[in-house]
Amino acid sequence: MAQAANPNFDPVHLAAPDPRADGEVRHVTLHATHVQIRRHMAGIAMKIAIPTPIYHGVLLSLEPMADMQCLYRVSLIHGDAELDVVLAEGGEAGPIQEAWTQWSLKLGLPRLVERSVGEYTRLDNPPIDALDTDSPGHSRRKRILLARRSRFARRRKTGQTPLVPETLRRLNHH
Repeated sequence: MAQAANPNFDPVHLAAPDPRADGEVRHVTLHATHVQIRRHMAGIAMKIAIPTPIYHGVLLSLEPMADMQCLYRVSLIHGDAELDVVLAEGGEAGPIQEAWTQWSLKLGLPRLVERSVGEYTRLDNPPIDALDTDSPGHSRRKRILLARRSRFARRRKTGQTPLVPETLRRLNHH
């Protein structure tokens, strides 16, 4: 089960390479509730907003480089590869792993690890930071009390007009 997205983070703007777009760049804005992708194709402006829960998760992948180094990449993964978003990449594991965990928490999506190209495994255990200890949930009794109507609202009559007396009045006049 994915944790809820953090609604308190400010939108993040990214420019990402897009070979099909004019200028080969697209602009991505990440919000807590959705991801907005903007690009121009053949001079036509396109904008799409994808709800964050539709994404599969935040993927950590590794790409071997020629000099025995690795490129670590953190991506937001969607069922359609055109809608994937690279969030961070670098040559050091520590900062990238931190970014992976933070993006998972911010977006409320599970962390994924790429096992081979196109195959990934979901980590079921969220990091300890994902536990929300700041705001305890409402108790059951409190929820029941909030849903209850006040005594004045219970005494109030409904606003429907009686149809039967009107019908009887018409019959009596004829």
